[in-house]
Amino acid sequence: MKKLFSTSLLSLLLILSSCSTNRVERVLERASMLDNGARIALYGKEAVETGSEKLYYNLAYSLLLEGWYGRAVEVADEALSLFPGSYRFLGLKAYAAREGGDLRTYETTLLEMLDEVPADTQTMKLLMHLYLWGGFTSKAEEIAGMIIIYVPNDADALRVLSRRGGFYATLSDGDMLEKLSAFPVPLPEKRFETVLEKRKEASPPFI
Repeated sequence: MKKLFSTSLLSLLLILSSCSTNRVERVLERASMLDNGARIALYGKEAVETGSEKLYYNLAYSLLLEGWYGRAVEVADEALSLFPGSYRFLGLKAYAAREGGDLRTYETTLLEMLDEVPADTQTMKLLMHLYLWGGFTSKAEEIAGMIIIYVPNDADALRVLSRRGGFYATLSDGDMLEKLSAFPVPLPEKRFETVLEKRKEASPPFI
């Protein structure tokens, strides 16, 4: 009897999981036919109701496309409360924070990313440049030293370590953003697509 109950419960859970997956795929299919503004409305409603990682990510990504960086950060935070430590959402949050000029959030998010993947030298370099142009030379040098451990010949890190002695004055946030524009944040991963969209992208163009 106990075994029968366990089997029935497992079957029910599998059915519910399948229904949820099918709903998310249907939402992705509908969204592929909408403009970005309508997608945001659709993703916003369905992400909350389904708790889908895909839909939360697509919502945040769509907000980025509209330049609504503050809201994208908020959505990434909501998603991170459901999917703690997700590198995909941390990367998107970092991008949105910097593009929106929120350098404090940008810094803390890069640090969170390093907590998750300590050997990520790309994230280290972004953090190093942030500290460098903010006048925090000792912090920049500390990060540069970490980079050298993984990439001994990294030119940017060696350059920072060769300029010890406080060559950089503290800049305002606006000035920092201008300086930091020379070191672009990698674009977030593309949004989740439907199987149909992926097939279209993989198909050769018509001649």
